[in-house]
Amino acid sequence: VAGQGGGGCGGELDGVKRSFQVMSMYRVANGILLVFSVAYCLSIIGPMQQMLFYYEALFGKSSPESKELVNVWAMLYGMGGFACAIGGGALCDRLGLNRFVLLVAFCSAFVAALLPVRDFGTQVAVQVALTLGLSLYTIVVNRFCMLYAPPDLFGTLGGVQFTIISVGLFVGMQIQSMGVPTDGTATALQFQVPWVSSGVFSFLLGLLLAWYWHRVPPPTVEEAAQMGSSRSVAGSSKRDLD
Repeated sequence: VAGQGGGGCGGELDGVKRSFQVMSMYRVANGILLVFSVAYCLSIIGPMQQMLFYYEALFGKSSPESKELVNVWAMLYGMGGFACAIGGGALCDRLGLNRFVLLVAFCSAFVAALLPVRDFGTQVAVQVALTLGLSLYTIVVNRFCMLYAPPDLFGTLGGVQFTIISVGLFVGMQIQSMGVPTDGTATALQFQVPWVSSGVFSFLLGLLLAWYWHRVPPPTVEEAAQMGSSRSVAGSSKRDLD
């Protein structure tokens, strides 16, 4: 349910308005999360989308490794995504959100470090990190929405955040693609520079977000429920740093 006031379009708009109120209340945590998300997705989704072209640039267009790695990726992504869907949330509960985001950030660091290596086995390891990184990352945003917003605002807040992240991702990908030729002559280095840069940046932001959540823990589920029962985001206690 999106919002409190009325039904139809009015209720939806009220939910969006309240979502921005939540993000404003917790602007430090939300701001770091959004910037981290854009950089992280650029470092993970970029290699996934351009995988075949990158492998052809890395190993050579006529090399069998390129197509074989893409076939391996299809299997790994299915198996890894299934495993994360089953156990990812429980792992987040066990580690806590601050340590869990560290695990997610290490995936992008692992990709950034090993992506340039021209070795079949190493690239399979990178694919494992890509699979885990993307599957586990979505849990971070969903858990943020669960802990920082009342239950009735969970879906709307997530939708607003992913919309903002998608816009940032679109702009970032346009910038990244400016230095990569589209006629098939791109070198491996031209792919690597933007992806590795995004990976390093997202890793540093992940460290910052983990440190912040260690210093200022997210609200508990009970506090989020109380926020919903009060039917007023503005009246809730403010735990963010100004």
